[in-house]
Amino acid sequence: MGYYYQLKQFLDQAKTGDLKTKHFDSEYRGTKVVVSFGQGAIANVPWISFLKGRNTTQEGIYPAYLYFKDLEILILAYGVSETRKPHSLWRLVNAKSIKDFFVENYNKDPYRYGSSFIYKVYDAENLPFIEVIESDLDELIKLYDSQYEQMKNEISITSNLFSNEFIISKFQNALASAGLTFSDEIITRFVASL
Repeated sequence: MGYYYQLKQFLDQAKTGDLKTKHFDSEYRGTKVVVSFGQGAIANVPWISFLKGRNTTQEGIYPAYLYFKDLEILILAYGVSETRKPHSLWRLVNAKSIKDFFVENYNKDPYRYGSSFIYKVYDAENLPFIEVIESDLDELIKLYDSQYEQMKNEISITSNLFSNEFIISKFQNALASAGLTFSDEIITRFVASL
């Protein structure tokens, strides 16, 4: 089953003072789902994040719904943590930041989350059909899964490369897979200089 009805419940609850989130599903399509209406006080921008691995809402990248209540817009975003610098960045081409979107459309900076990027923007009072909402979220999660797998592979290569035992052939392979081409002689000289 898709996420549309959870999203509708989220939007309805965001208009109340209820901060409880236990009744929301905690998993969707292999991601950990975290919902927030604020902690102790009602948030101006309630959110839902979809997390994998060591990514957290406070430190990482993740798909997210951001509900800007004052404008009645819901943004499906390439989320970027604000609390701490994320471990990695989204690999995007020509993506528009939420800050740029706000300046362009509302002539002001967003209250928060300006460093996240736009995937889709919806009128929260007139959401598109269920199929559109669910397809958009599922597509963004697929992109996230793909990038997450690439990040895991890069971490694996790096940890193998810099394990206690240095093997020059692993270093050469890592250079080649990064698209860097050097002669064996140059690589050997570089390693020897270290």
